[in-house]
Amino acid sequence: MLSESKKFRFAEDEEVTKKLFEEGDTDGDGLLTYEEALKAFSKYQRPFSREVFENYDTNHDGKLSQEEPETHSFRIINKYHFCGVFQFSNVVSLSHKQLRSISFFILAWQLLICDIMSVLVQFLLVIPQTFAGYSLYSHTFSYAIGSLDTLSYNGALMFALLLTINRLCIFLFPAIDQRVFGRPIIYGVVSLAWTLLFVFFIGLNATRCYKTFSVQGFYLHYENCENNSSSIGVIFQGIKDKWGRFSTYVMLGIYTLITIWLKFANRLHIKMNKTDGKQVRTNKKEIMFFVQSFIICITFLLESLMFDSIPRFKVYGQWRYAVNFTSNCITIFMFTVHSVVIFTFNSRIKEQLKEIFASKGKYYFASVTQTYPLQTTIVVRK
Repeated sequence: MLSESKKFRFAEDEEVTKKLFEEGDTDGDGLLTYEEALKAFSKYQRPFSREVFENYDTNHDGKLSQEEPETHSFRIINKYHFCGVFQFSNVVSLSHKQLRSISFFILAWQLLICDIMSVLVQFLLVIPQTFAGYSLYSHTFSYAIGSLDTLSYNGALMFALLLTINRLCIFLFPAIDQRVFGRPIIYGVVSLAWTLLFVFFIGLNATRCYKTFSVQGFYLHYENCENNSSSIGVIFQGIKDKWGRFSTYVMLGIYTLITIWLKFANRLHIKMNKTDGKQVRTNKKEIMFFVQSFIICITFLLESLMFDSIPRFKVYGQWRYAVNFTSNCITIFMFTVHSVVIFTFNSRIKEQLKEIFASKGKYYFASVTQTYPLQTTIVVRK
């Protein structure tokens, strides 16, 4: 995953980078300290910070050479997002008409929308700059695209939590399920959730807490969040820091409760041999939806634990890229797991997908036979 070396590059033009390095290297030792780099960049009025310096200083020796180790892992793993886009589009288009009346799929569609926004961030911001090796966009554009990741991540957590509460109500509180998650009330619940998300999204950006992509470290991160000490800024940044952890732990608790209920209470209060066939099929279907919801939501728990635990370990040099690679794998898995789960567990969607490919094949052969009459004759004889 690691290449031998990476050409030191702060600017689009390699000659400009070389000139910056040579003018900053005042002692002629072939190395650039932070003070030397800051002085050189200030002369050319180019933005520079301690974070940029540390991201390039992969050896963690406090100095930069003209060649530093780099990783290609993030470039490789991001290619899987192309497959994810096709999965999302297939699931959304196939399930819209057939499954729009089921609360599970109504909430799952919202998750897919959030996933698509996350993939767009990868396509527009992450992948181009990862391959280029330097920043391609202005700070304003990077902040605008990066903020979509804030909306998509928190939106995915929101709808995953609603999906979990929906499973809880179905098994333990069916009357509440009909009132809150039945049609058309569920559309109001979804609209309220999106409203809260946009309020949080606008409020966080109003405090100048922006998300952007680190070209050197290969990760998305927030900037300027610590500079706002106003009461509103503290509130929104507190939500940002604690919402992911809170929602994932709540989901874990709910699924633990549902599992206990299915294992013990169901045996005590529901005797399957006295239940009619229709009820048995309904219970099996809801349990299958429960399994899907659990797989979808457990990825958020893994990601939350990852972001909480990894910063506690001090890693330097090339090991930092190994940590980033692991983080990216888990994050991208979270992006694609929703569509994969829905596709895997639902035979109706798989059958419709087969029909689409079959119909495309029929259309293709029909167009060929119209173009080449000789082939039509052969087909008729057969």
